[in-house]
Amino acid sequence: MMWTDIKSIYRSAWTFMIACPLLFLIPVFVEMAQHVAEIHIGMYHSLASARAVADSPLRMTFAVAKIIALMLPGYWFVRYLAAGNDPHAARRIEPVGLALWSILFTLNLTLSLYSLFGPPLGEALGLTGSVGTYFGTAVSGGWSILSVYLSAWIIAWTLGNATIGPLRSVAIMNGYFWRTVVYMVTGVLPLMVVHYALGYGAMGCPNWLIWPMLIVDAFLVGILALTMTAPIWLGARRAAEARGVELAPHIDSLSMQRV
Repeated sequence: MMWTDIKSIYRSAWTFMIACPLLFLIPVFVEMAQHVAEIHIGMYHSLASARAVADSPLRMTFAVAKIIALMLPGYWFVRYLAAGNDPHAARRIEPVGLALWSILFTLNLTLSLYSLFGPPLGEALGLTGSVGTYFGTAVSGGWSILSVYLSAWIIAWTLGNATIGPLRSVAIMNGYFWRTVVYMVTGVLPLMVVHYALGYGAMGCPNWLIWPMLIVDAFLVGILALTMTAPIWLGARRAAEARGVELAPHIDSLSMQRV
């Protein structure tokens, strides 16, 4: 079943791209806009140039837009998957689900912006030297682990089910941590490798080659936004099934055979 699930991560991303092209293209357009800005500031002239302009205000503005664009499929793609790859469910605005997801979105965006612009956590707490570094690393690692256990909460709220909170999510996901991690690694790592290869490979290339490489990369990021989301859904769904828990009764009643 695990191999079938892994294949479904990429298959469902492909079917979503065909069924909901406008939703799929939102992260693609944002990524391409960032690439245009990067070309404008000379980021692809060389590795040294990239380092010099990596934190430029223009690029960081698009970095924030990209973070938001990558989070958006957390609403529409989860609903698409939960409804058996139904594009109408992806496009439908459900007030309760959207409100609950908006809370998760705000929390996630706040953490992402702090990570991008805020001081190191150890420094913010007055810890200096190696102690501050180790503390920040430990907190980051702990949060990464906890976030896997919160998968059921994330999915349930996105589907409009407020009965599953963080504590219940941890209980549901207990025993499914590593399975969910495997889904995440197989769904993200292969595309991330290609994403970075295209980015670094474009440096120093002539414009006639840079543009096609970055266009391909933008579409790759659009797919990556989906393959980052599907593992969370799969992990939560398999854990919930094992415990007889319905993540969202009004959606789980639909056929799941295509997921």
